[in-house]
Amino acid sequence: VKAIQAVSLLTSMEVRSTKTSLFLLTLLLFLFCGEGAAHRECWCSNYPKDLVQCDKSTCDLLLSNGMWIGNLSGKIVVAHCLPGYCYWHNGSAPYIKISNIDATTYSTDHLERIICSPMNRRGVVCGECLNASYGPAVNSDIIWPCVSCSDDDNMLNWLYYILAIYVPLVLMFLLILIFDIRLTTGPVNAFIIFGQVVISTPFTTNHALPASVDMNHLAPEQKAYIIPYSVLNLNILGNILPYFCLSSHLNTLDIITLNLMEASTPLILILLVTIVLKILECFNCNIACHFCPKKRISFVHAFAAFIILSYSRFCDIASRLLDPVHTWDENGTVFEVRVYQDGEYRYNDQEYIYHYKAIACAITVILCVMPLMLLQYPLHWLECVCAKTINCYPSLRIGTIQDVFQGCYEDNRRFFAGLYLMLRLLLIYSPLLTTLLDQYLMQQVTLVVFIMLLGILKPYKNKYYNYIDIMIFTMLLLIAVANMYQLALYSAYEKHSILVFALQQVLIWLPLICYVLYGAWQVIMLFKNSGWYQKGYSQVKAICLKDDEHWQLQNAAEDDRLMKCIDENSN
Repeated sequence: VKAIQAVSLLTSMEVRSTKTSLFLLTLLLFLFCGEGAAHRECWCSNYPKDLVQCDKSTCDLLLSNGMWIGNLSGKIVVAHCLPGYCYWHNGSAPYIKISNIDATTYSTDHLERIICSPMNRRGVVCGECLNASYGPAVNSDIIWPCVSCSDDDNMLNWLYYILAIYVPLVLMFLLILIFDIRLTTGPVNAFIIFGQVVISTPFTTNHALPASVDMNHLAPEQKAYIIPYSVLNLNILGNILPYFCLSSHLNTLDIITLNLMEASTPLILILLVTIVLKILECFNCNIACHFCPKKRISFVHAFAAFIILSYSRFCDIASRLLDPVHTWDENGTVFEVRVYQDGEYRYNDQEYIYHYKAIACAITVILCVMPLMLLQYPLHWLECVCAKTINCYPSLRIGTIQDVFQGCYEDNRRFFAGLYLMLRLLLIYSPLLTTLLDQYLMQQVTLVVFIMLLGILKPYKNKYYNYIDIMIFTMLLLIAVANMYQLALYSAYEKHSILVFALQQVLIWLPLICYVLYGAWQVIMLFKNSGWYQKGYSQVKAICLKDDEHWQLQNAAEDDRLMKCIDENSN
């Protein structure tokens, strides 16, 4: 309408020059229509603002690192991408510009080459490997980059996988069995939770990369703590060895399911050793226990160690298998829901539901039941129901298992053993929330409530254990707060704070250093109190006394000459 008015006005002016007419027409159109043009709707205006930004001056979509864009059934959709899978640019600009022409004319392959190149991936949210020559790496519980994979070497790949993953795991639990190592006493449990949450939660770094990415992209100080914390997550050598694959026919969900078998290995080992020793016991054979320092193996403590170490791993596996990702179209609505770990599967695909989702739901049910078993002491109604129905409480050995978990707590605070498992469940299942912001917020609320419970109820018999656990969980809370702050900077296209990153490093390293020193001291004390050490010390002392028989034993014990002699002969 305004254009017609401008032409009418120009006609009434009776301007005869063509050039002058065009100039005046352009000027009038700008005056009449410029206000409307300034508020024109861009093609990218309605995409969710927390996912992508739209440059109103050029109508270009600003795709930030970690976001995916692609064509699904003729719709240009955007979605969150797994950390490290989608376009990580190390330059000054934290985003790439994509115009409407680019989005509609670029082929799917071209967009994938732009977005999914760092990890040799392609497809929806870069969920599948580039081609048949690549397969997902199997020796990582953090991320699965696609590496060159030859199906001609399948047998060698599987053999290498067993030697690299299963053999160290079996050896670790054999040591726990033989030396009766207890992981439920004192603040060791809190430290294990700390390490498992740190290794399974993405957080920002000074390179604008989350921690849960390819180890090749991490700074040396980050690799140094990821490796020992991975041991707490039952991945002993996986993050040390170069990435390798098993088969190009396996997808990422298959690899995550294989991790389920890895997490179950300690339980299988405990059952096998129990069966073997029972068989030997039937034949009155005690050879199997002659190598044990305490002449016995505590399977209850070994089972408790399995729960403490494997529970978080099972939580992580189930949450990854269940994790959805929403794809958003240009209208700002959800177009499709895909599987986050492998976007080629729709969330309601029958194959995904039967093969993967059913397994994850079954694991989740078991994981929810286990804390309730440790909450049994305050739940008197459960005790009464159980006793009246099948007369199973307290005659069952489950009471012994409860005592292992709950023995270090006050009698009226024994239910805290179940709360510690529930804490793992809530912290590690938090990625099922839609955004990283929601995840960090849920972690903060959970940790604040748990720290308040520790401070008010003081469940441990040893009061110092309460203070140690409070400090550990406070450090984990501060890490989550720092994550949210860095994420806010990232969302505003600002550079990450180096100071906050340094604080994160200190908070992550401090518990590790303290517990390594504490563990070394415990090993030294165990060695000094062992029968072998005492026997060797007595033999050396007898040799030194024999050389100078006029020494009196009570005086010789403090004599410098005797101590020097013992030191010289101690080897």
